[in-house]
Amino acid sequence: MYYLKMQNRKLTLENIFKCNNCEKGFIKKSELIKHRIRPTWKERFWCSLKSDQNKHLSIHTGKMVYTGEKQFQCSVCGKSFSTKNILTNHIRMHTGGKPFPCKHCPRAFSEKQSLVRHLRIHIGEKPYRCTYCEIVFAHKPGLVIHQRVHTGEKPFSCYHCDKSFTEKQYLIKHQNVHTGERPFNCNHCGESFGWKHSLVRHQKMHPVDKP
Repeated sequence: MYYLKMQNRKLTLENIFKCNNCEKGFIKKSELIKHRIRPTWKERFWCSLKSDQNKHLSIHTGKMVYTGEKQFQCSVCGKSFSTKNILTNHIRMHTGGKPFPCKHCPRAFSEKQSLVRHLRIHIGEKPYRCTYCEIVFAHKPGLVIHQRVHTGEKPFSCYHCDKSFTEKQYLIKHQNVHTGERPFNCNHCGESFGWKHSLVRHQKMHPVDKP
């Protein structure tokens, strides 16, 4: 009886307390206040789709990402992006702009995050620790690759055979066996090789020119 009473109340009063952004209705005013102050990610996403009053919120909560909308277009190549920041970083690929210089060495970077990762080399910071052993890494990709030694994960599979590899670079080198591609050329005789170490071994056969 109590449940039925509450259901009837919901049907008759659900639109009394409405959100100004998304028009969602609530039975209690306290629920509306909670929705405004601390909305769930679903509520924030819905508000972003319904409201034109806060464009920053719509981008932050994933409107562009979820709908696939890419309204920021590169004037150089025509490629489009979901946010202006991503477009700005992309344009630096065309212009060569690197506004984030390292204060310890001559290197500079197109993105701030790339500078942050680079600075770890100078200060010796290694915030990524392996969960299986005591080895630490300055960059997360290095940790991910290392942990595959413990887990045995080999996510890069060959399309031509049943072999798989821990890193993409190993897969690319392996596929040269199937495709016959030999991208490493000797600058002395022009002979080509599928593996770099094969080229290095071959070049040792050539006499070194003495000054």
